[in-house]
Amino acid sequence: MMRTLLLLGVILLSSPLYAQERQVKLRGGSSSFNLGSFRAGDEVTVFGTSKGNSSAPVRISVYGPKGFKVKAEAAKMVGSLKATLKKQKSFYQIKLRSDKELEREQQTCADFSQGEVLSEEEPEFDPNSIVSTTDPICDEYSAADISALAEALTETYGGSWDAGRVCGYLVSIYRGGAGEGPPPPFPAATPPPLPVSRVSKKGPSSFVTEDFAAFLEKDSCSSENDTYIFRVKIKIPANVPSSGYLRVRLFETKHYGGKEATIKPVSDGKFAPQPLLLMNYLGFCGQKIRITKWSQNKPFSSADTEVSDLIHYRDLILTRTPIGRYLIGGEATISLFDSNSGYGACFELQRKRQRVNGYPG
Repeated sequence: MMRTLLLLGVILLSSPLYAQERQVKLRGGSSSFNLGSFRAGDEVTVFGTSKGNSSAPVRISVYGPKGFKVKAEAAKMVGSLKATLKKQKSFYQIKLRSDKELEREQQTCADFSQGEVLSEEEPEFDPNSIVSTTDPICDEYSAADISALAEALTETYGGSWDAGRVCGYLVSIYRGGAGEGPPPPFPAATPPPLPVSRVSKKGPSSFVTEDFAAFLEKDSCSSENDTYIFRVKIKIPANVPSSGYLRVRLFETKHYGGKEATIKPVSDGKFAPQPLLLMNYLGFCGQKIRITKWSQNKPFSSADTEVSDLIHYRDLILTRTPIGRYLIGGEATISLFDSNSGYGACFELQRKRQRVNGYPG
């Protein structure tokens, strides 16, 4: 009997005292909770579902007593909605950005390339021109990175790729590109991002509205018929008011513009001969690119990079980004996003021509 009571005490201490979970529509749906029924440390969860395999921004607005804490997570639905909600291991954390962070991002803008016109003519990459070499640039990669890249190069071009020849390949990419420094290895794993929290130093009687921006990442290499769950958890502050309410609103922004994208394996112009990523632009400021590998329906490694500039091609305005450092094999979702819009595209991380989402050939 005593053991049962002790186990019960452990469960109560490790779980919220009281929790509520409600579903809303992601296109602006909201839910309100009466604070009179809550105690400090209680938790509320609001979630919605999103169809498709293209990543998208989600805006979160929370009204409540100062001191609440917010975190967000997502999961690809496998089986029923109810079954997926119960499997915490299916969820991956989503980083939240505050309005101040968004303002800083908006200060990063891309300009049109001066005097350059995108040419779709490209010399054929000749793997036989790559010879064994040694260079400090290659020391930036671990033995495991070199081995993985050797395997990818063998699969793509055939032949023998030992560590020296892989180094020669890296030198051909990075020393050929203008302004490219030593490349960081593609991360083997990315630790889950810390949630953005809001803790007030003022009295508990005042209520505030806090806005957050999230980016709901989806596996674009999976099915277009997939459904994802996006959920937000809010922890009630220590000094919870005896009256009033907490309101949560979620708004997913769908991208209705073009999603044309391509990898150009050999470039001319100022980035020659670097491979380039070209994607239909979203705007001039605040754009980010994220390259994410997936495993078991969850992101297991990701890397962010910046848009270098913009360039015209036919009737398109394209972002242009050297991408050679990330072409180490495997499949990945490459997403372009800002605070208001975004989309993802599926690519093989290989130095070969790839056109997706209707990119003109």
